Amino acid sequence: MAATPKTLNPPLSHTLLAYGFRPFFLLLSGYIVLTALLWGVHWGGFITLSFTGNIIEWHIYEMLFGLAGAGIAGFLLTALPEFFERTTPITDSPLMWAIILWAVGRLSFWMIDLLGPLIVSIVNLSFWLWLLFQVIKPVLSDPQKRHSALAFSIMLLTTIQVVFFISKIGSLRLLTGVTADSIAVLKLAVGAFMILILSVLQRVNTGVINSLLEQHEINELFISRPPRYYLAIFTLLLFTTAEFLIPENHILAWLAFAVSAAILNILNDFFIKDVRLFTIPLVWPLASILLLMAFGYGFMAVNYLDDSFYGINHFRHILTTGALGLAYIMIMTIVSTVHTGRILQASKWLNVTVIFIIIASVLRSSIAFLPHYAPLLYASSSFLWAGAFVVYLVRFYSILMNPRVDGLPG
Repeated sequence: MAATPKTLNPPLSHTLLAYGFRPFFLLLSGYIVLTALLWGVHWGGFITLSFTGNIIEWHIYEMLFGLAGAGIAGFLLTALPEFFERTTPITDSPLMWAIILWAVGRLSFWMIDLLGPLIVSIVNLSFWLWLLFQVIKPVLSDPQKRHSALAFSIMLLTTIQVVFFISKIGSLRLLTGVTADSIAVLKLAVGAFMILILSVLQRVNTGVINSLLEQHEINELFISRPPRYYLAIFTLLLFTTAEFLIPENHILAWLAFAVSAAILNILNDFFIKDVRLFTIPLVWPLASILLLMAFGYGFMAVNYLDDSFYGINHFRHILTTGALGLAYIMIMTIVSTVHTGRILQASKWLNVTVIFIIIASVLRSSIAFLPHYAPLLYASSSFLWAGAFVVYLVRFYSILMNPRVDGLPG
């Protein structure tokens, strides 16, 4: 008897739409390469980007919400069916419409001077509200309210975007009384993304590191202790809110030190008696995300105490280029490996991407100390950052475009 269509391997186009991580991670890595290279050659002095009147705002918004929209969608649409048993994966046509909505959002923000902020806000907020609905629906229906921190993070990021677009639309600004500067709102978003990273890492670290311990036949249990993450998230909320409401106040130094200390405290989870956890491949890159975040807030704290120079926004790139970039590459690598039926293990590919991102964040933040070399440092850090995701594309393109090796759906 001939096999029915359900038992046959799906065609290539259907494979790409078999799970959310496949198209969104490919789009994310490609868009990172495009935007990072454009930004690098612009600030390196090779070309001048003039498609919008506020190129700084374009850069920050796209590097945060533009990229994260694809990354969060790829992660959530893959993780939610695992977190909640009754959640059905979004595939095929619904997934394609989500991709189109994200892509139209990117195009609209590039054309914000032509379209106006109102149209751009409708397109972009529609995508984020859709994402919010996807995560809130299972969280609210879960009696234990598990993973509510994820829902809170997406809600916070969506709310920040609402405030951002209100600050761009004159009539709404007058109607609501919002007087916030749009760049200040985008800085607020950085703190929200750090909260999201901690929420995701709490879950990813537990699953991944325990799997690695099992692979190495180590009879120990790794635990991501919630109180440590909750303390770090609380301090992040305090600092982020204070920086928005009272910028340049020296109290921000002590709040930033508190954030740095609370994040370093999370690293205590990685110390298990008689187990050299950091010698296990894949563990040190996960820990590096936390280290970069702690260093970023630590350097910002020192700068808030020292009025002799201004490097806050350069040090903030330790959080964005470093911690956020490394979170992207690690989660993309983990999900792309496990959910295509492969065994998660270290590789030279991953090590290269991690090293590229760490060096890129060091070069970018060092502009605070070496302003005369700023064009070179802008360009080199952007090229290295983009290079990390080129490596990901080379490694995972064929994997994401083809069916799972174990024959399972997804």
